[in-house]
Amino acid sequence: MSDIVSARTLQKAICGLLEVAGYINGAPEHVYFDKQPVMGNEWVRPVYFTEIRYGLNIYGTPGKLDFLLINDHSLNNKRVSFAIVAKYQKDKGTVDEKFPFLVQNIYECYGVPTIVVLDGGGYRPGAEKWLRAQVRPQSMGLIAVCNFSELQNWVEDGAFS
Repeated sequence: MSDIVSARTLQKAICGLLEVAGYINGAPEHVYFDKQPVMGNEWVRPVYFTEIRYGLNIYGTPGKLDFLLINDHSLNNKRVSFAIVAKYQKDKGTVDEKFPFLVQNIYECYGVPTIVVLDGGGYRPGAEKWLRAQVRPQSMGLIAVCNFSELQNWVEDGAFS
């Protein structure tokens, strides 16, 4: 049985996986003297940020990414490895009705390759199937859709290292 019971625990579990993969939380309160991610103008450790504003969404209002990951790139050119968006729905609801909005924002506004992590099992089967069909692995858009267990397997296989 999964320990993930809410959107918040899904986000915390993803943080834990990223830390297992060697990323450190880039929020100022999480950057400690002995674990500094930056030396001069270079990232010396992979870093992740949470709740990052990316600019305006397709409606022209401020948008946020759940996770933004930077791995071994210069700060000057600000190249980003990828983004992760976490979506949790345990029971029937409307989260899956927002997938088209999410996908359009990923392709038109995010500007980085993005993984969507689905969990909770409450999505309509057709909605999850539709979302997975939007994946374009070599794009600057949606590169993967997975559940938490699949994400965990990728991390354990070294995909984020």
